[in-house]
Amino acid sequence: MKSHGSSNPNALEAEYLYFRLYESYLLRTPDLHKNFNMLLDLWKSHPEALSILSKNDLLRLKRVQVDVLENRYTLFNENLDLSPLVPESLKSERSGRRHQDICMELIQHKELLESFTGPIDFMNIEHPVRFGLIDVLAVCGDVAYIVEVKTDSASHMIVGQVTKYFIGLSLTLNQKWIDDIRIITLCPGYDQSSHLQLRQIGASCLVFNGETPLRIKELQIS
Repeated sequence: MKSHGSSNPNALEAEYLYFRLYESYLLRTPDLHKNFNMLLDLWKSHPEALSILSKNDLLRLKRVQVDVLENRYTLFNENLDLSPLVPESLKSERSGRRHQDICMELIQHKELLESFTGPIDFMNIEHPVRFGLIDVLAVCGDVAYIVEVKTDSASHMIVGQVTKYFIGLSLTLNQKWIDDIRIITLCPGYDQSSHLQLRQIGASCLVFNGETPLRIKELQIS
């Protein structure tokens, strides 16, 4: 999302409907068409409201339009070529099906994280920021959580990664709506260095088991 100084209620609604639509698109929920039509109606009556969406957001909406509605509606100019603006990480499949499965399970069962975050208003998977893709973004009231998922034990490299995401998200979120950004790491284990550095930057270190369904707990240091 772009950062705007205005608290235009139509822009606020556009952002909310975008996240709601994209979540229903990922999960293929029954209200997918309803959510799309709500955003379409807003665009028809207040087209300027969608200016709050970034180029990546617009690209994702075009994918929803083509993939789900078979181009029945034209939300945006067909000649608008957004591909040069898409990060390389969005142009290829994320590696590791297990990683994707874990992220999707978090989206489908948000209660897995709510024990550590409180009630979650909405979530997004592979949320684009300037320095890459956040595995899972969870928003709880006025707090945004960066959730970084690893399928191997965390090394010191995770610290730099989540710090970049923190900076990238700070540059794109509208600070009128989000007062705080927090970091959660979810890994099967941590080495001593990574755990110490993550705690120093205020991250919550969670661990998960390899079972299905996923079980999550806070890292305990003996």
